[in-house]
Amino acid sequence: MLGLCCLKKLSMKNEVIDMSAAIIPGVTLGLFIAWIFFRINDGKKIDWGMTLAYILLISVMWIYGIY
Repeated sequence: MLGLCCLKKLSMKNEVIDMSAAIIPGVTLGLFIAWIFFRINDGKKIDWGMTLAYILLISVMWIYGIY
């Protein structure tokens, strides 16, 4: 959450970045990647730490891809 607050305060071209524009694709793609790894591991368990890392990484990449 601290990272999200810091990202929300970042500004480019004097505009505040809208995090909500990046959270939806970040969560969707992050959960999709987690599901792929869940299937690769024969359904043992989902590593939630890596899932959150993927969600944050994709959200940040989505922000800088849009702006």
